[in-house]
Amino acid sequence: MVSDDGELSHSSSIMENRLLKEHEKDSHPSQPQRQYSWRTGFWRRFPHSGVFALVIALAATVSMIYIIATSDGQPITSWKYQPTVCLAISYTIANIALQYALAQAVTIAWWVKALKGDAKVKDLHNIWSFGHGVVPILRSGRSFNLVALAGLAVTLAPINGPLLQRASVIHQRTQVEMKNLTINIAKEIPDGFTGRGAGFGRASLLTPIFSEIVKQHSDGQPMVLPNSGCLGVCKGTLLSAGYDAVCTQNTTNPYNRTAIVGTGGNTNETHIFWSNFTSLDNGYSPQNPGVFMSYTAMFKSSKACIGSMNRTHCELRPALIEYPVIIKNDTIALDPNGSWESDRTQSLTPFWHGWASDARKSTHGGTFLYMKAKWESNMGVYWNFGPWSWRSSTSGTTIFNYMADLVESTASMDDFCNMTFPDPTSDVLNSLRELSLRTALFIPGVKGNLSKLTSVTSDYLRPWPESEREGIYQQTILVEQTGEAVVFKSQYQFLAIAIGITLVATACVFTVLAGWWHLGREVSLSPIEIAKAFNAPLLAESHPNAEVRRLLKECGEQRLRYGVVWENPDYPVTSVPTLRLEKTELCEKPRNRQVLGH
Repeated sequence: MVSDDGELSHSSSIMENRLLKEHEKDSHPSQPQRQYSWRTGFWRRFPHSGVFALVIALAATVSMIYIIATSDGQPITSWKYQPTVCLAISYTIANIALQYALAQAVTIAWWVKALKGDAKVKDLHNIWSFGHGVVPILRSGRSFNLVALAGLAVTLAPINGPLLQRASVIHQRTQVEMKNLTINIAKEIPDGFTGRGAGFGRASLLTPIFSEIVKQHSDGQPMVLPNSGCLGVCKGTLLSAGYDAVCTQNTTNPYNRTAIVGTGGNTNETHIFWSNFTSLDNGYSPQNPGVFMSYTAMFKSSKACIGSMNRTHCELRPALIEYPVIIKNDTIALDPNGSWESDRTQSLTPFWHGWASDARKSTHGGTFLYMKAKWESNMGVYWNFGPWSWRSSTSGTTIFNYMADLVESTASMDDFCNMTFPDPTSDVLNSLRELSLRTALFIPGVKGNLSKLTSVTSDYLRPWPESEREGIYQQTILVEQTGEAVVFKSQYQFLAIAIGITLVATACVFTVLAGWWHLGREVSLSPIEIAKAFNAPLLAESHPNAEVRRLLKECGEQRLRYGVVWENPDYPVTSVPTLRLEKTELCEKPRNRQVLGH
């Protein structure tokens, strides 16, 4: 153990060395201090960095409003970075700027309060603590002031983050816009495209190409339109090769219930449904846009027992037709809201009938063959007394699509009166419209892909019209595009709350900044500057009005220690150790359990 006498002797030696150094220091004259004046002023002491931080916070707030307002209703593909990402950057900048401005405001408020003369030590401590955490603010009680309000507002400002994230959400809505689409389609059927035969344009076979088109039509396959450019559902009109239909309606073939009675093998059959195609493509010149074929439908539409059959007769001419179409999912179809009656004929098309180019080929004969085979049908009935009662004969399949009001019993001849049929003309002509559109869409692909044809030679395709050349097929149409677009939807109530919080925080911080014009120099809350203001002995030689930068220049190189200093080194026995910052050579490191103070 070290005796008390040894400890006192050691302390005395330290004090003697210290007194000697102090004496040597006093022997050198001190340098004259530089003069600093106390100069106040609104602009001279204007807190540029603090106000600039508030301006940045306001600019970030404006950007939040701009992002939300601009993105509202915009497709998500139109933004490289989602609005939520841009908002996150904006509110992060705003919150950082507010934190910085609050630090500047607390500094100014601390010194302005100290200048007033009514400040208590705890008031200065509260101003400092209110700017460094929410806990002192919540514990402030009656000490709550404007600085505490500003600190609380800035602390709560990051709430704007989750609010702004909710201000922009993904939404699906119906969007309608006008758009141009380019489609490859033929405006007329090439010579000899649909049929082959023995001569004079009378086709007896379909060409292999047209046979494929017919098969797709019969199977109900969709008409594919690759890379259509339609996003959603597009409606417009398209010019296509087709057939102009001119139809008339009248009555013919009188019938009487009593005239349909037959006995044994003798029948008196009456046709109550008839659907028939007739070819008329013989004897026309290529310059004559004449009738290509005719269609006739006769049907019993009345429940009267005595009357006449209804008759619809249509003459069909090759023509350039404007069809209403719908494009969806890279497929195209006739608009179901349109019909052959609403189609607009742009012009009639002259056509070759066989012998002018090649008697074995027919331009439209294949169309006639297919329509005749698909739709030609009839039904005849008669009454036979006895157990067999009603008898009928049918041909073709069309009749079976319209057997809605036929007899359900054999009890009476009056059942004949109830037999009725609808007019099949609309179904027939709409089928022809679809076939024509499908053919016109198919032609451009065949023209440029001869290698795909296995049973048709290039010689077969030689007589195409001069008008059908590369690029002529392209047709640009204006469509109305309707789609379920995924867009950004702005929820302004969340934006309003977030902006309100940010603006309140900005206003509170600016209010705390007020009073800077009372200061006569640049101030900070550096512990060095605070120590100087409290007249710390260590900084006694520094200028009393020096800014922290000047203080650091004057004494920034001094070595310090936080440790034990003896108050009265001349009398080591009675001297009392204290704990403070002091020059290293005048300060001891505290010992464990050392008693300090009185």
